[in-house]
Amino acid sequence: MLALEIVRTVSADRLVEGLWGEEPPSSAPKMVQLYVSHLRRVLDGDGARIVTRGRGYELQLSGGKVDVDEVARLLEAARPREALALWRGEPLADVADEPFAVAEIRRLDELGLRATELAIDLDRRIMELAPAVPMTNHRAVVLVSKRVGNVQQHPQWFTLLDQLWVR
Repeated sequence: MLALEIVRTVSADRLVEGLWGEEPPSSAPKMVQLYVSHLRRVLDGDGARIVTRGRGYELQLSGGKVDVDEVARLLEAARPREALALWRGEPLADVADEPFAVAEIRRLDELGLRATELAIDLDRRIMELAPAVPMTNHRAVVLVSKRVGNVQQHPQWFTLLDQLWVR
């Protein structure tokens, strides 16, 4: 959760709710302290640190960026292929069952869909402007399949695939 809120304080209460939902164990506040202590030891010397701010914690990175911020920056700069190159697997796969993850996974999936759509649109524009360039919808389908894997698990991708077959 801290990595999703770089340089912002995440309250201990929010961490408890995000990790245990609406009915946390009575030991949850102490467990958060224990987890943060463990994370501090793991991050020590890696250019990252966790700072206590009041009743919350803030993750600080020496580079100040995480991949999702870089993906957003690259999309703003109209560089979707570079953004997709940063993508590795399913978002938050190792914590997908945690209460906080559902909304974040949805947000990250939408970001990945946007990056893929922009990359495909860029390919289409290249094909229109330079028809001699050997590019087909096959390249776009490969891009989608690499990003998604099993399209049936991601219904929002059906529309994109339908568009590819129409052209």
